Amino acid sequence: MKTTDVHTAADLGRVVRDARRRCSLTQQALALRAGLAQPTISKIERGASDVSFATLVRLCAVLGLGLAIGPRATGDASPWDDA
Repeated sequence: MKTTDVHTAADLGRVVRDARRRCSLTQQALALRAGLAQPTISKIERGASDVSFATLVRLCAVLGLGLAIGPRATGDASPWDDA
């Protein structure tokens, strides 16, 4: 599986949704396995929720995803650059 750069909540939502679908899970099934409420999964997938690190780790574990942190490529903008 390829690595995906995530810069925004919407990017994270797309990654979670695509992985959930690859696993043939409904939002409800993912929520149950991750110990979350289904509306929380919906909000994450729409990019409408700030996700705690603990929640992100749980979702990654359930979906078989890894989490890597490294330096951004030169020229990659960050939403925090102007903060």
